[in-house]
This record gives sequence, structure tokens and C-alpha cells, in this order.
Amino acid sequence: MNKTIGNALNHLTTPRGTDAGILLLRIAAGIMMFTHGWAKASNYGELSAVFADPIGIGSKLSLSLIMLVETACPILIILGLFTRPASLLLVVGMGVAAFATNTPSSLSGSELSLLYLLIFIALTVSGAGRYSADHYIWRHTSSVSR
Repeated sequence: MNKTIGNALNHLTTPRGTDAGILLLRIAAGIMMFTHGWAKASNYGELSAVFADPIGIGSKLSLSLIMLVETACPILIILGLFTRPASLLLVVGMGVAAFATNTPSSLSGSELSLLYLLIFIALTVSGAGRYSADHYIWRHTSSVSR
């Protein structure tokens, strides 16, 4: 039994194990973020008049931009396609949500935005890993997975 656990742990510490972890993170975070974007899209009519406008571009445009980012970027991240740019757009969106929209006096009001912010920073830094469209597209031009 201990040998089996040891073999499993050894596999997890290999580059392929790391790539499997990044794949799991991409899929889970992408699905969860997509639900936020879909909820905004489904309630666009009600939200467009009352949605926060933290950067001064208008409530409808703010809602439209974050809705687009929260639906398109998670799909790209799940596929591992243009993962770094898609993650970076979500970093900006979650940064605005965490620091410009929520009350700064309470961490609990920004907790979910901060958690997503950190996940998408990690994906921006790490890239999509081996199990991604990015890897298969860029593998001939670089030895590093994008």
C-alpha cells in the first residue's frame, strides 16, 4: 500500500503531474467563472441599469465588457487556447471587482473576486501546460509550453 502511495506521489511531482494539476485548475476555474458570465448574460436587462460602473464608462458598457470577458475567456482557458491573454483579461476584471467595486473595509466582500484573481494570476504566469491547445500550437516554435 505504501509503495502505491509513493508511486502516485512520485508521478504527481513530475512535469506531467504539474501539467495535470494545471489542467484541473483550468477546467474547474473556467467552468466556475463561466457561470458568473452566463448569469450576467441571462439577466442583462435587469442588470444593465444597476450594474456598477467603477471605471466611468457607463453601466451598460461595464456590464457588457465583464460579461464578454467572463464568458469568452473561460472557454478559451478550458481549451487551453490563448490561455495567458485570456487569464490576463480575467485578472483585470477580477482586480476591478475586488478593489474598485466591493467595499474595501471588508475582506469577506471581496473574497471570491480575490480568489479568482489569484487563480488567474497563476494561470497567466504558468501558462496552459502540456495538456492544452496552446502546447500543440506552439510546441514547434518553443521548448516551453505557452
